Amino acid sequence: MASAYALLRSLESGSYRWMAFAGLAHRPRLSDQYLQAYLVLPGYALVFGFSANTSLRRRLIGLLVALGTVLVTSGWWVAIVELIPAGSRPFIGGSTTGSPLDLIFGYDGLGRIFGATGPGAAGPGAAGSAAMSVC
Repeated sequence: MASAYALLRSLESGSYRWMAFAGLAHRPRLSDQYLQAYLVLPGYALVFGFSANTSLRRRLIGLLVALGTVLVTSGWWVAIVELIPAGSRPFIGGSTTGSPLDLIFGYDGLGRIFGATGPGAAGPGAAGSAAMSVC
């Protein structure tokens, strides 16, 4: 995974550039499991925060750079679609309300983390399944 490689490179020098690349490379594709992809990010932050070969200030700034990069690269599509009036918005597959936020926090987000299945499933047992999806 390119984001893990960039994280390891950033540990050597505390480079903001490598942290930004780690955030850019980690962003989930639009069709991926949104929140499930972010489960490794706290681990990345802890590793960089405690292990980077640089000052505490540069580590904190590096973490902010990576966070900003992840938010911008994975949030631009959501922001654009949310700004479109609901009546003019394209169909958002898997969403029950036509909102990408419903998709992220429903079926493709919390639903995948807690093992729910089917469009609009938002939690454990919502569709009778307790197995975690790994696809």
